[in-house]
Amino acid sequence: MTQQYLLGELSQILGELQAVATNHATVRDILRLRHEAETTPPAALAPVVVRAIELTDRVCWDALTRGEAAAFLREAEICAELWEFGVCARLLDEAQPIGSSRGGETQMQELRARRVNETASRELRTRKRCGRTCHKRSRR
Repeated sequence: MTQQYLLGELSQILGELQAVATNHATVRDILRLRHEAETTPPAALAPVVVRAIELTDRVCWDALTRGEAAAFLREAEICAELWEFGVCARLLDEAQPIGSSRGGETQMQELRARRVNETASRELRTRKRCGRTCHKRSRR
């Protein structure tokens, strides 16, 4: 990967996160991090990627706390995209644990996350079925 590509790709992924963030303070944090990503020498991007993943993780947990399954799913996709980008760009070690901003996670939080994820999956399956049914009706 070229160095300019790395800067542009990271900025684009952070732009995706910025587009789905709803909290003004979080949007400000994303803008700051995005500016830092665009002005940091490519060789020094690893800490920026780590902070981006930690910020995205925090945004995901905020969505779960609010019970916003669709937002959580999109933000989790962005977090996975950041992780994959970091590993493929050799900015992150695949086995490297990213800082634990959640610290000791309670069972209740894990259960809630699992429940929201299951609800979101059910909702997506229902929408797909409905879409196929509606599509079949419209062709008649």
